[in-house]
Parts: sequence; structure tokens; C-alpha cells
Amino acid sequence: MSLIFPDGTFDFEFNRILAHARYRGSDFREVLSLVPKIKPGDFDSWHTAFVELAQRAEASAGAEPQGSHEYSRRVSYADRLFAASTYYRAADFFLHGNPDDPRINTLWDKQAACFDTALKHFGNGTRHLLKADSFSVPIIYFKAPVGVGPTGPKKTILIGNGFDGAMEEMLHVNGIAGLERGYNVILFEGPGQCTVRREQKKGFIHDWERVVTPVVDFALTLEEVDKEKIVLFGYSMSGQLAVRAAAYEHRLAATVAIDGVFDVGSAFKAPEELLKLYSSGEEEKFIQEFGTWMFDPSTPTPSRWIYQHGLWAFNVATPVELFDKLKAFTLEDSIDNVRCPVYVGDAQEDIFFQGQPEIMAERLGDKANLRLFTTVEGAGMHCQVGAASLLNADVFDWLERTFQG
Repeated sequence: MSLIFPDGTFDFEFNRILAHARYRGSDFREVLSLVPKIKPGDFDSWHTAFVELAQRAEASAGAEPQGSHEYSRRVSYADRLFAASTYYRAADFFLHGNPDDPRINTLWDKQAACFDTALKHFGNGTRHLLKADSFSVPIIYFKAPVGVGPTGPKKTILIGNGFDGAMEEMLHVNGIAGLERGYNVILFEGPGQCTVRREQKKGFIHDWERVVTPVVDFALTLEEVDKEKIVLFGYSMSGQLAVRAAAYEHRLAATVAIDGVFDVGSAFKAPEELLKLYSSGEEEKFIQEFGTWMFDPSTPTPSRWIYQHGLWAFNVATPVELFDKLKAFTLEDSIDNVRCPVYVGDAQEDIFFQGQPEIMAERLGDKANLRLFTTVEGAGMHCQVGAASLLNADVFDWLERTFQG
């Protein structure tokens, strides 16, 4: 159900930015002011509008406060820079059709600079780089606030974004919600995701336990972590990746899949005649015709975007390579190994993975807690975008019941 733009992809992504207002990641009205400046389906108009807003938000932060006596200014300063960081990330969103576009990195540097400066005045977040096998895992670690919840070691939530989102975004989805409830919070990224793809040139991998296990190892070194209460939270495509990791990383007390995804490839749609070329092995013709279709302005926005970004995120040169890699992104051969309870979110109006949560829950059996979020609740969009309070209340309350039971 489009609410602002008739183009479903632009509408969803715009609502996604608006939704971050709940947890200090945007401001509602200043984002809405961009509507007249954005032409639905026009990637350049989206970029231009959000760059201008990011620059205004960054300028509005003013001079950096000095010293603890400027507490009020520190809050204001962090809020404005968190918003600027969000808007710089948004400006980058539709640029990946040309992997050599310099804006892909320059905008990311700006969003990271704004976010890191805001971190100096918010909580105790620190960046770390954890060694995995052939790559490193960047994380942002927040120790649970003093005086929130029981004393002693705290519950800890490891939070991963999905196909197109950054770990910084997750602070404004459920990171702050976890801190408010006395959790330690670790935001992280793996191959294919924003930081690792840019800085290490690594595309997505299907065996996500290679990403999660080093994060769990890190958490277990911290005296403030309750070793029996470590939770893995996967958002969007990570609704599949997190459950895959849980099948092999058995030190997790629980896993949350928002929303549940059994087969990532189900989101990648294309005209039947193109898919037949791929299936028949006519690679050269398939690559040529697919490329024409993927960049044709008349091709629906969801298809143009998912493949333009997909080639970049998987770090492949052709759609043949992309389709070949997607075959491994299924839980078919791993889901039976999951031992911990899994919260499976299901969005009534999901535009990417409709029907996937039900498949996941059925295969998990009594380990699954399937929760349908409805349009009537205002939570029917993919990943419950726009209903963060409801989502976090339901997830964290389920976690408390799970730990107690």
C-alpha cells in the first residue's frame, strides 16, 4: 500500500527513512519536505534531494560541544549528526548500478564521519575490527547503560542488517531499544554489506556463521556479557542469514528473524523469457538482454534496483554469476541444525519475501515463534517499517519470556 509515492520501491525506502525518527535517526517533517523534489523512479532526483538534506542537517548541528558541562548541546549535536548520517546513506541508496561511481565511497565516508562524531556524544559506542577467516568483521559495540536492569552481566544482542542496509542504521531500528532495556548491543556487518563491500571488496557469502562466530567470540571475552543470554537479530535478508548462522553457531540463546526468509532468491524476479535464456545456458545472449532490461527506465523500479544493487553487493560482473550465487542462499540444507528458539516476523504486505516466514516457521517446527504483523496495526510493511515501537516491544518481550522459560 503506497502512502507517499506511487512507486512502491521509492515509497518503501522513503518510509524507511521516516521510521528512524522514533530512535533518533531522522526528523519527520524535514524528510517529508523532500517529496516535491523527488520524481518517483528517478534515481538521480532521490540522490540530489537527500544530499541537500544531509548537508542542511550536518550544518544545523553547529559547533561541536566541548566538555561534559555542555550536556544539553551534546544531545542536540548528536541528534543532528545521526540524522545527517541517515540522509547521506539514503543519498547513496540508488547509485550502485555503476560500481565505479565515486559517490558510492564519498557519501559513505560522510555518513561514517557524521555517525562517529555523534557517537562521541551518545552512549559509549566504540568501533572494532574482528578477524574472521578471509575477511574482517567491523562492529560497533555499546555497553549496556549503568543502572538499567539488574546488576551483573547483561543480556547481549548482536544485530545485523540485510541486503542493502548498514550497521549504523540498526542503531535506529532496535539498537537504542536494546540499550533502553539494559542489553549490551553489538552492531556488525559481513561480506556484501556496506562497509565490508567498500573497504574489503568482499561480496555476500551464504555461510553466515563465518561472520557471526567471531562476533560471538568477541562478546564472550567481555565480563559485562551474560554468556548464557546472547541473542542474534537478523533484519531483512539477514532474516535468512541469521538463521543460517544459528544452525552452526550453537552458543546463541535465541535468534530473531525480521522478517523470516527461507530462500533469498525468491525476491529476485525477472521476465520469463530472460530466465529461460539463463536456464538454457545461453549466457552471452542472457547477459546482453538482461543488461538492457536492467537499465531500461521503463523497467519497474524494484527490478532495476534489486539487480543493479545485487551485482554490486555480491561483487559480480554479470547476472549469470549473481543467479549462480543465489542458489546457495537457502536454508534447505541447514535449518534442521538450528537448536535455539527463533522469533519469525511476518509482514502482511511484504513486497520482497511474501510467504517466506511461513515456510521458515514450518521447517523450524516448535522452535519457531511466528508473529504476523498486520496492516491494521500499522506494521504490515517489510520489516515492520514505521512500527518500530510495536516491533521492539514484541521482540524484547518474547526474549524475556524465552529467557525465563
